[in-house]
Order: sequence, then structure tokens, then C-alpha cells
Amino acid sequence: MSKGFNQNAFSKMNPSYEKQLSAVEEKLLEEKLSGKSAKININDFKGVYKEFDIKRDLKKVADRKLKFEKDTDRSQLFEAIFTEQLERFAWLGDAAVVQTSEYDDFFNGADIVVEYDSNEEGEESVKMAIDVTLDVDTNKLMEKIESIDDNLQVGKGVTIRYFESEFDVEEKGRATNVPRVVIALDDYNYQNYLDLINDNVDGKVSNKEMIKEPFQLVVIEEILSQLNEQKNTLKSVTPKYKDLKIYKNIIKLQEIIKVINEEKIKHGDFKKPRAGLDKVVKLASFF
Repeated sequence: MSKGFNQNAFSKMNPSYEKQLSAVEEKLLEEKLSGKSAKININDFKGVYKEFDIKRDLKKVADRKLKFEKDTDRSQLFEAIFTEQLERFAWLGDAAVVQTSEYDDFFNGADIVVEYDSNEEGEESVKMAIDVTLDVDTNKLMEKIESIDDNLQVGKGVTIRYFESEFDVEEKGRATNVPRVVIALDDYNYQNYLDLINDNVDGKVSNKEMIKEPFQLVVIEEILSQLNEQKNTLKSVTPKYKDLKIYKNIIKLQEIIKVINEEKIKHGDFKKPRAGLDKVVKLASFF
């Protein structure tokens, strides 16, 4: 599966993942996360799943939090502000964007689901799961890529257990064979990304400028690259890859995002990226 990580290339990019929150982070936490959580609420799925199953999943989440303490203020902030940029400023086009439940965050490696209307009667929406991370430790990144690859090796995508469509009121519960990508920012990327968000909050960068922020093109490029490598992986798994639901979903997703990217480049009038926001950690080549 993996072509191998260059240990030296990643060893110095993660010096501050667990450091104390900065003043800017504290400010943005108050600004973005002071109200009700934007994550999908597992308790809203009573009637979809048995009460016993929901209680079991809630306990699994609670136990996982105690064991790994994954859901730090920093990771919560990054998930929240990244989700906001995708939807509020249409960085991935006209899509519904939602933070996943804590269950899907912990156990299915999905922080965000991006959903596109199929615009065809009887066709389900096109979905993509995104795992966003600031922890660029080599082994952690390997685990994320291998998790995606393990699913692909058996001809499947990720299953989002707690999902509710924005386009189909009857679609509530499991979303299966969802393509999943990983967006990783190293410390330098992240600090500059925070500065961008803070400048927008302070009015130094307008909402109009955020809509045309060139960093979105960097994110789109990485997403398309990962999807292409996943498609190639499926081709190597079985000669009947075209029959796989996950392959079909990747093709649909690629087509949608390619059009979005082309339209943005054609009409966007993008400026040169600010320092630190001209790249993300490139992971596509490791599938």
C-alpha cells in the first residue's frame, strides 16, 4: 500500500500540537465554540437506532475520550473553523458541510462530511468524509492513510454511522461507501491559517476576500490528488473495480470537484497565497 514516509520530512513539522493555546486560539475558541456544539448529536437518532445501541455508542465515545484525550481544544477549534470556511465561503462549492458525531470522529476517522445534491431524482447525494488533523507525527499519518487503504483493499469506503442528509429528509442513519480524504496542516500552516481566520474576525480580511482566498485551491488540489490515488488503488484490487460502489462514488465526487475547481480558477481572480498557506502536508503519494 504505502510507498513509505520520509521520516525526516515529517519529524520537525509537529512541534506544537500539544503546546499551550495561544491568545489567538483562546479568542477564536470563544468566538467560534462558545455556543452549542455544531457536531451531529447522537441522541437525535433515537428511532433510527435502538436506544440500547445509542447508549452503547455514547459509552464507547466516553471511554475513548478518557483513554486518548483526543478531543483537545485545539483540534476542536481547527475542525470548527475549517468546517465554517468550507460552507460559509463555499471553498468546496455549493455543498452542505457538517461536523460529524463524536462517534464517527473517533471510530470512523471522519471529522467533516461534505454533501452535494445529485440533482437527479432517485439518486442519492454525493458525499465526502474529511479527516482534518494538526498532528503530523509520521506514525499517526500512516495510521490514517492505512485506515483508508484497508477499506479500499476490500472494495469499500468509510461508513458514517450518524448521518442526516440535507437534501433527502428520508436519508438518516448510515451513509456507506463514502470516499474519505485527510487534510493535514503542519505547525507553520496552522499558525498562518489562524492568522487568516483572526484577520477575518477582526475585519482586516473581508468575507468577500475569504470567498476568494487562494488556500482553498491548495485544499482542492490535495483532495483531488488523494481521490485519484484511491481510484488507482481500487483498480489494482479487482478487475471489476468499475462495479464497486466506492469507485462510482469517487468518480462522481471527482467530477463535481473538478468542475468547481475549474470554475474557481476561471472566475476567481485569486491573489498570490499568503506565506504558509501555499501548501498542506501532501499525502496522496502514500496510498
